[in-house]
Amino acid sequence: MLISQVFLRAAVAGAAAALFMAAPARANIVFDFSGVCSIGCSGTATGVLTLANSYTFGADITAADFISLDYSSSSYSFDIASVDSPILAGGLNADGSLNSFGALEILAPTDFPTFGAFNGFFNVANEAETFNLGSAYTFTLVSGAVPEPSRWTMMVLGFAGLGYAGYRKARQAAFASA
Repeated sequence: MLISQVFLRAAVAGAAAALFMAAPARANIVFDFSGVCSIGCSGTATGVLTLANSYTFGADITAADFISLDYSSSSYSFDIASVDSPILAGGLNADGSLNSFGALEILAPTDFPTFGAFNGFFNVANEAETFNLGSAYTFTLVSGAVPEPSRWTMMVLGFAGLGYAGYRKARQAAFASA
């Protein structure tokens, strides 16, 4: 009985400490890109822009914020990662619109491949002079579900409570049958 009380008090104290000291959890910020090809490709061009959780919506994307851009169309595909040290300009708002800079440009340090989203069109090019031009595009924020520390705490406390209730029920049944 004494051990179960000590365990319960320790669990409550640990949960309370975690609840008050933990910072909110955030996953990487991911935008899905979709654009209608006009020249150099056909159909729909797609992509995924991944930013660090420290990115502030509406701000210009910095090297610390950028993780990767994956792009694919009917004629061309590429990936630019943060290890490539790309040149970055502009940023996105939470609704997927361009920030006040009015453009989003991501260029590999060798100048190719390049990705640009501007008001009303997008443009992609590589060193082999393959280019994609589109007349319409969207960036859609994909929300990643990461439970807050307080939810983890409540879940752990709930499981501990269920375990304790089962433990007490088993002890009471064993005591009653003896």
